[in-house]
Formats: sequence, structure tokens, C-alpha cells
Amino acid sequence: MSVLRKILSDSAFTALLSIINILRGFVVLFLIVNLLGPDSYGIWVTIIAAVSMVSMTASVHLHGALIRYTSSDPSNNQTYSDVLSLATLIGLVTFGIGAIGSVIFSLYSPTVFGFDTPHDLVFATSTLIAVRIPLKVNLNHPRAKGFVKQYEGVRILRNVMEVTALAIIFLLGGNILAGIWGIVGVSVFLNAGIFSYVYIHSGLPRPEVHNVGKYIRYGVPMVPAALSSSLLADIDKYFLLFLLGPAPVGIYSVAERVCKPIVNLTGIFNSTLYPTIASAWDQGDYEVIEKAYEYIFRYYTILAFPGAVGLVLVAEPLLNIISTTEIARQAVPLVPIFILGYFLKGYDNPLRYILTSVERTRTIGIAVTLSLLVNVILNLTLIPTMGLSGAAIATLSAQGVLFFMILYVSFQEVRFEIPWITLVRCSVATVVMAVILMLLDLGNSPASEMLLDIGVGGLSYFAVLFLIGEFSSEDIKLVREKLQSSLQF
Repeated sequence: MSVLRKILSDSAFTALLSIINILRGFVVLFLIVNLLGPDSYGIWVTIIAAVSMVSMTASVHLHGALIRYTSSDPSNNQTYSDVLSLATLIGLVTFGIGAIGSVIFSLYSPTVFGFDTPHDLVFATSTLIAVRIPLKVNLNHPRAKGFVKQYEGVRILRNVMEVTALAIIFLLGGNILAGIWGIVGVSVFLNAGIFSYVYIHSGLPRPEVHNVGKYIRYGVPMVPAALSSSLLADIDKYFLLFLLGPAPVGIYSVAERVCKPIVNLTGIFNSTLYPTIASAWDQGDYEVIEKAYEYIFRYYTILAFPGAVGLVLVAEPLLNIISTTEIARQAVPLVPIFILGYFLKGYDNPLRYILTSVERTRTIGIAVTLSLLVNVILNLTLIPTMGLSGAAIATLSAQGVLFFMILYVSFQEVRFEIPWITLVRCSVATVVMAVILMLLDLGNSPASEMLLDIGVGGLSYFAVLFLIGEFSSEDIKLVREKLQSSLQF
């Protein structure tokens, strides 16, 4: 199978996971906002962001080392054994630190975020971090072997299990603390299940201590990038939490959640790009890599233009469905700002795999760190004067800086063509779509308005693209083939 065909086949299946991820986010948002309130949702997203940040930093990008070096170790699971052992050790150390922290909190901090027993919250959060470090390695084992569909299948199972557990917990009256323990339980189950499956079916060699240095040397340069990326995505929430309180964080996060599907349009390539581009680079298939990126950016442009404008137009009815009228009123003005930032992020996400393949991980770290610095300065400047809009503008500005830096450096390594003609055609079709939707008064309820806008908007957009010659017969044939192959698991 060619590099391009493998990317397309794997990403078509990954699209299913993206849809499930989007639905999971909306379900959790709906449950917490409507059952516990926007302040609880603000606390929830802040805790989950902190867990993600700490676990990514502490794991020193071991899942990346697993993917990078398994390609040169295809005959057995030595790399997996080494990396999983190291990740488990780091997880145990993290758990110990968290246990000590919970004792300190019980002695010196009477209340945190409204919890009378903050040590319970700290202990649960540190436990979640500890189990997520080896889980990241376990989840990426099939991906490192090139079995991207199986990797996505496990991630789908994880999402379904987590959202089911959270739904049961919150519907039965559980709070945020109970929700964290629910995710801990799912993570422990998956760690045990994946490890047992690999051990029974393939066996595991003893970990080789002399290999640890190789994994650390690869992963450590990515720690600043991982930490900065996490902070870049979530530091606005930390500032809002301490400057304005948890309820504004909840409103802000609701608006952000509505806009995140834009990134999923290229996010579906992430699972396969990392190992596939690295392998193609090692084999010297540079022209194939160029063609792959030309296809990815053309595809993204075609879908992202109407998606971005469409989300702005349906934001109000969608927010009214998943939250409350008051939250929707405050969140709607933030949507266009978030949309533009995520639109740019959709372009720079795939580019990073060029830099990881040529082992320029330090460059990614520098770019993300500089963007983070811009974000921090602007957040401190704009939040006190502009509130939620200031935080959104700060994040957009930082994302713009990151996009142009990553694009410039990636273009030095791979000279792919930018789809200028497609950009112009998509702009024209998007303007026509927006005019049609603004002139028509569709639906008599938020749900019907949103569904009709999506249907009419999509039909008008793709009809215009077809009429002005964007799609060829080869495009239509390729889409049909990929849809058929994606159903073959």
C-alpha cells in the first residue's frame, strides 16, 4: 500500500473517532452545565487540562519514542517493554508525589473550588495523572506497529466507556470528584486489558536498561513543546479562573467546545501521520510526502471554510441546545474569535509531523514556547480590561504566531504546494453559502434552525464548488473508494 493510500485509508476510519470525540465533549458539557452548573464545568475543564499538562510533561514524550523506534524494531516488543516499564515507574513516582501533596493540602488548605476536603481532590487528580502516563503508551502500542485502525478502535472504546461512566455518575447525583474517580477506573481497566492482550498474544521481553537513554534523548527535547502546547491551549482558563472565577471559565469553555470540531478535520490524520511520515522519510520517499501534504491541505481547505463560517452562523441555536440561554448569550460573541484560531491550528497540526520525522523536535519546542510567551503577555493585559473576549483574542494571537513559525520551518524541509486556486474557489463558495443562510429564515426552534442551516448551507456550498470546477472525476472516484475501504476493519 502506498504512503498516500495508507494515510487516506487510516484517516477515514479515524474520522469515526473524531465524531465520537465531538459527541463525547458535547454530552459531558450538557450533563455538567445542566446538572451541576457552569462553575462546575469551569472547574472540570481546568482539572482535566491540568491532568493533561502534567501527564504529558512527566511522561517525557515516551509514546513518541515508542512510535519512533518501534519502526526499527518490528520483530518483537522490546521497545514497548522498555517504554512501558519506564512510564509505569514515572507513574508510580507521580502517584507518590500526589499522595504527599494531598496530605499537605489536608493540613494547610481548608477549601479549594468549594471542596471542603481538598486533599481528596488532589489525591484523585494525582491518581488520574499516574494511570494516564502508562495508558498513553498502551494506547499507542498498535499505532506504533502500524495498526492505526486497531489503535482508533481502542480509543473509541475508551471514549464510550468514559462518557458512559460520567453519565451514570452525574445522573445519579455525583460531583466532580466522583467523575474523576470514574475516569480513573476506566484508565486502570484499559491499562490492564491492553497489557494482558499484548503479553498473552505476543509475549514481552525483559526491559533493557541500556535503551532508556535513547528514549530519554528523543523525548526530553519534546517536553518543553508538550508543556508549552498544553499551556498554550489552556493557560487562558487558568488566568480566567484566578482573575474572574470558575463560572466565567465554564462559559468560556462552552464557547470553545463548540468551535473545536474544526481542528478535527486535520486531526483525523494525526494517528497515521506520525508513524507513516517518519517511515517514508527514513526510506527517502520525499516526493510522496509532498503529495500527501498537498492532498491534506486541499482537503482541509475544502471542508474548513464552510465549517468555520457555518459554526459561526449556527452557534446561537447550538449553544441554546447544549447549555442555557444566559450562557449562550455570553458565549456567542466568543465563537468567531475561537473559530479563526482553530482554523489556523487545523493547518499547523499536520505540519508538526514533518519536524518530528526529521527529529527537529527542539524547533517545535521553541516555536510553541514563543507562542506561549505571547499568550501569557496578552492574557495578563487583556483579561482585566476585556474579560472573556480578551482571553480569546490572546489565544488567537498566539495561535497565529505559532502557525506562521511552524509553516515557515516545515516548508524548509518539504516543499509542498499551497492550494491557492482551491483557497479562492472555497472563499467564493463560502460567501455564497453565507449570503443564502442569512437571507433565509429557517426553522422555528433552535434544533430545526441548526439542522436546516447545516443542510441548506452544505448543499449550496458544494454545489457552487462543483459548478466552478473544483471537483474532478478522479476526486469523486477517490472519495468513493476511501469510503468503501474505511468500512473494512
